[in-house]
Amino acid sequence: RWSFRYQNGIPGTIGLMDVNDDGVDELIVGGEVMSNRAECRLLKADGSLLQEMEVEGWTSRMTAQARSEVDGKWVAFGANFRRNLHFIEVQPQAAQPLQERWLQHLPGSTTALLIDAPNKHLLVGNSVGLFYCYGFEGEQLDRVAFAAEVSSIHRLESGFLVGLANGCAFWLRLEESGKVGTIELWQTSGDWGKAIPSGNNILLPTSQGLALQTLQDKVDDC
Repeated sequence: RWSFRYQNGIPGTIGLMDVNDDGVDELIVGGEVMSNRAECRLLKADGSLLQEMEVEGWTSRMTAQARSEVDGKWVAFGANFRRNLHFIEVQPQAAQPLQERWLQHLPGSTTALLIDAPNKHLLVGNSVGLFYCYGFEGEQLDRVAFAAEVSSIHRLESGFLVGLANGCAFWLRLEESGKVGTIELWQTSGDWGKAIPSGNNILLPTSQGLALQTLQDKVDDC
């Protein structure tokens, strides 16, 4: 139907969201292959460019993307270094709907993002094993250090499942303040970077095949 030349990189993440309230999803395209800069392009369904945002500069790449259409419209981007965490409010009536609220410079690369809009929390994982909870105004509410890179963050019933690159995972609950409450080791190891949420469950690739993870599977040795 159409093609679009994505300058300075190769598209690695493509998210769908109706950013301008016209009833048709736009494409939020992020580049994940190292280039001279990390860009996000917002494309209309007809392939035309609506907006372009620079995420980071020289030799950078986008490494994570999250979207939410609950209690407003929100987007978050991660990059491999320097300005590696961006929180964006979507303003449908603006000529450029993606409006950056704030950014952070975190250690390592931002590797996992989840927007918990009802509680106004942005959950962040990075390549040096740090898990953060930020408020929507950019304040850091809590931080936890894990033993390996955080490869994914998934909502699971009343908590969140944080998967690590070494195959382990932890289920944690957040208090209303954003502080981390309970942390419990998950019983199943696998490739959490490729895990897929399915309702209140998660599909996890393991050495034995694809495993359906539920909250009842919760804790054991990893």
